[in-house]
Amino acid sequence: MIAWRGAGILMFFFGAAGFFFVVLGFDGPAKGTLYPWSLAALGIGAVSLPIGWLLNRRRPRDNTHDFMFIPMEWWGGLLLVVGGGMLGAHFFLNAESEPEAQAPCVELSGVLASCTDPAAAMLGVLCTQQPPDVQAACLSCMQAEADPCSPTNCQSACIGR
Repeated sequence: MIAWRGAGILMFFFGAAGFFFVVLGFDGPAKGTLYPWSLAALGIGAVSLPIGWLLNRRRPRDNTHDFMFIPMEWWGGLLLVVGGGMLGAHFFLNAESEPEAQAPCVELSGVLASCTDPAAAMLGVLCTQQPPDVQAACLSCMQAEADPCSPTNCQSACIGR
C-alpha cells in the first residue's frame, strides 16, 4: 500500500522516472553497476529536496506533502546521502579497474572485434574479471593463435586455470 498526502505522490513518480532512466537509459559497461543507480538517486534527491522544502515550508507543523509518512524534503536528503554513498562505493569497488590495469583487456577487445563466435566474445568479457597476470597471459595466447576468433587453446589461459 502506498500512502501519501498532498504532493507526496510525486515521490512515486520521481522514483518511477529514476527506474526507467536506469533501465532504459544505460547500456554498455556501466550497466549492471552501482553507477546508474547512484545517478538516479542523486537526481531524484536533488529534485525532491527543494520541491518538498518549498511545499512544506509554509506549514512546518503540519507537513501535508509526504510519501509513506515521511516528508518529501526528508526523502530528498535521504536519497542524496544514499546516492552519494552508492557513487562512492562504485568508485571504491572499481578502483582496481584503472585504465592501465585493464590495458590487456582493451587490446584483447581490439583483437576480438571482428569475431562473431560468442565464445571469443565471452573471453573478452571474462578478461576484465581476472587479475592482471591472467589478463596478460590471455592476451599473449590470443595473439599467438592462428585464428583468434576460435580460441580453443586459450580458454584455460583466459580463465586463469
